[in-house]
Amino acid sequence: MILVGDCFEKLKDIEDNSIHSLVTDPPYGLSTITEQDTRDCLAQWLADEVYTSQKTGFMGKSWDSFVPSPVLFREVLRVLKPGAYGLVFSGSRTQDLMTMSLRLAGFEIRDCLMWLYGNGFPKSHDISAAFDKKAGIKGQLIKTVTRSNEPSGLVGVGRNRSIITKSFYAPASEEAKKWEGWGTALRPAYEPITLVRKPIKSSVTANIKEHGTGGLNIDACRVKGDGKPRKVKRSASPSVGVTGFSPSSKSDFPSDRWPANIITDGSINLKHANRYFYCAKVNPEERHKGTDQNIHPTVKPINLMRYLCKLITPEEGTILDPFAGSGSTLCAAVLEGFKPLGIERDPEYAAIAEQRLNHYTLDKEWSLF
Repeated sequence: MILVGDCFEKLKDIEDNSIHSLVTDPPYGLSTITEQDTRDCLAQWLADEVYTSQKTGFMGKSWDSFVPSPVLFREVLRVLKPGAYGLVFSGSRTQDLMTMSLRLAGFEIRDCLMWLYGNGFPKSHDISAAFDKKAGIKGQLIKTVTRSNEPSGLVGVGRNRSIITKSFYAPASEEAKKWEGWGTALRPAYEPITLVRKPIKSSVTANIKEHGTGGLNIDACRVKGDGKPRKVKRSASPSVGVTGFSPSSKSDFPSDRWPANIITDGSINLKHANRYFYCAKVNPEERHKGTDQNIHPTVKPINLMRYLCKLITPEEGTILDPFAGSGSTLCAAVLEGFKPLGIERDPEYAAIAEQRLNHYTLDKEWSLF
C-alpha cells in the first residue's frame, strides 16, 4: 500500500504496535547547519516541537532542509511492534542529528551499518583557484572536464539534467601557488545506516513469542562463501566461548559469513571484501524500470533494500517506509515476500513508486491512497 500525503498525518491512521519493521531513506538535511541552527533545533526537539529549517538541502530540495524530528519518529515508534528493528539511512554530515532524533523519539541505537562505494564525487572548493579568482587572473589552461550535476544513473532524465563544464588552470598568483592542492571536502565513499530497535517489554524470547519481533535474521543474510568448511580458533576465555563448543578448541564451521555492519559495492578493493555483502549503486536500467521516467534524485538499489528488509523482518511481516520516494524499499519488500506500507507526500514520486511496484509484482496491482 502507498499512502500519499504528509507522513506525520498518515501515521496517525495506523494502529499501535502493528508494523514488524522500519526500512527507510529519510531526508538527510544536507543544508548548511550553523551552531545556532543546532541549538535552536535541540531546544525545540527537547520541548517536543518540530524544528523547521528555512534552508534548502540536496539539489536545492526544500524537503531535504533538515532531518526528521523526534515528534515524527515517535509516531513511527508507536506503530511498530515492541522489539521491531529499523534501518534508517542518513548523510555522513548529519548522522549525529539523525541519531539524536531517533534517540529522543525512544528508539534504542543498536549499531551503524556502512555502505561503502567507490564512485562518489568530491564536492570540494579549490582554494588555489579561489585566490586567483579573487585576484582576477587566470593561469595556463590545463584541462576541461564536462560532467552532469546529477546523482549517479540520473543523467538524461530531462528536467533535472544539468551539464557542467569546468576548466582547470595552473595557479598564477603567489598566494594561489602556495595553496595549490588544497580543498575543503573529502570524496564521499560511504553512507551510514543506523540500526535501531523499539524497546522490548520483557526478555527477547518472550517478546519474540508474543510479537514475532526482536531478532535479526542472521542465517538468511549470511554472505556466501566458497562452500568449504573453515577452521575457527575459539578464545581460551570461557566468557567468549560458544555453547556446545570447547572455548579453547578448533571447530569446523560453514564457509558462509556472519552478516557484518559493512556493505560494499565491489569497487572497494579490500583484502577480505568477500566476507561482506555486495551491492552496487543503482544503474539507469534499474532506476527507470517499470516507469516512463524516474526523476527522484536519491534512488537506492533494490538489492540493497532487499538485503536490509530480509535482515530485520520476520516472515510475511509488514515493512514501513514513511519516506517512500520512488519506492525502492516497497519493491524490495514484495520481492522478498513481505507486505509493504509506504508513505510519500509528493504525488509525482508516489506515482513513480506505484509504477515500479506494479512492475515487480505479478499477482496484484497496487494503488495510491
